[in-house]
Amino acid sequence: MVESLEPSPASGGGARPDAGKRSAVMTAPPPGRRLPGWLVPAGLSAIALVATYAWNPELVRSTLTAPRALVFIALVVLVVIGVGRLLGPRRPRLAQTIQALLVLAVLTATILPSLRDTEIDEELDVAVVPRSAGPSASSEPSGGAPSSATNPPSATTSSSVAAATLLGEGKMRMLDYRASGWARLIELATGDRIVRFENLDVQSGPDYVVYLVPRQGAEDPGDGAFLGRLKGNKGNQNYDVPAEADLRGEQTVLIWCRSFAAPVAHATLV
Repeated sequence: MVESLEPSPASGGGARPDAGKRSAVMTAPPPGRRLPGWLVPAGLSAIALVATYAWNPELVRSTLTAPRALVFIALVVLVVIGVGRLLGPRRPRLAQTIQALLVLAVLTATILPSLRDTEIDEELDVAVVPRSAGPSASSEPSGGAPSSATNPPSATTSSSVAAATLLGEGKMRMLDYRASGWARLIELATGDRIVRFENLDVQSGPDYVVYLVPRQGAEDPGDGAFLGRLKGNKGNQNYDVPAEADLRGEQTVLIWCRSFAAPVAHATLV
């Protein structure tokens, strides 16, 4: 009689069909540790902050004291964290790529404009005289500053017969950013009014605009007249004043950072 060599299921001597798979799973090496999702954007931000502070510490200090700048930074951090939470568990590399690109885009839009100067030199082809003086009066600013610092030759020398009237002028003073130069409100022979910057030198930054505000020492646009984007942070520049602008009383020329809702510099015209 031939005995069966097949083990009986009840005897426990046979192997189950999935035993090999279970053994493979149990002996598989654990996956390598992944970098935390926040590490890449945090590293990029830290490098940019250190480099910017080394290049221009005033920019970092003024940014960190602007309320809208702090809100903007907080929103960027929340978005970066949200991307990591949403995509990190399933696709960590994609999440880190998106986070890095987001941080780079923000840094490009906010920091790069602060690292370069733009100089614009526009001429004023008419002689400028004070309102109460005759055509032969000097156009030197009333602040007593040397003409070389306030009146470039292109602003005062002209062979034109028509003269422009100086309605007011003031020295640029820093608010949240470093600034120097002069601002002048001028009425042309045609009746048009312009604001002219002379020897302007303002700390560069993102999205600067110019306002003419009908009050003394204004540090916010309020009901002021919008004159346009700042053409350059250095040089001599002209800005048309809208016909409907309120020119009664004292006026302030204000440079405003629209990105962070922060005052850059101003000049009260007298």
